[in-house]
Amino acid sequence: MDVNSITAGDYELVAELYDQPAAGLKPSDPFDFTRYKKGDVVTLSVTEAKRLVTAGAVVKPGEAEKMRAQAMATSMQAHLTALPDEVRGEILATFQPPEPPEPAAPADPQTPVEQQYNPAATPAAGVKK
Repeated sequence: MDVNSITAGDYELVAELYDQPAAGLKPSDPFDFTRYKKGDVVTLSVTEAKRLVTAGAVVKPGEAEKMRAQAMATSMQAHLTALPDEVRGEILATFQPPEPPEPAAPADPQTPVEQQYNPAATPAAGVKK
């Protein structure tokens, strides 16, 4: 990644911890900070973003999840390639999406709405409509 393309904004922390100093601290002030944990989204200035992106401590939100998914897919492909053809076929068959359910039949316009949504709801005995 080109360091000059890094901008200020929100980043996801991939390092274990990050202590963000409070804004406007003077050398004579006690150190005040906000602690962030891995997975937290942090708003960074351009300078901090460049420093932390270069160090590999932060990524754009969602990028870490994308990298994990790509690593899992690569690992799965490597494992499947090593399997005998028959076993690979059995395993891949389990990954097929299920057939979508058949659409429900359209409601009968003569059926009262109560019965369409609750078939057990029938008119009480002796009640005329």
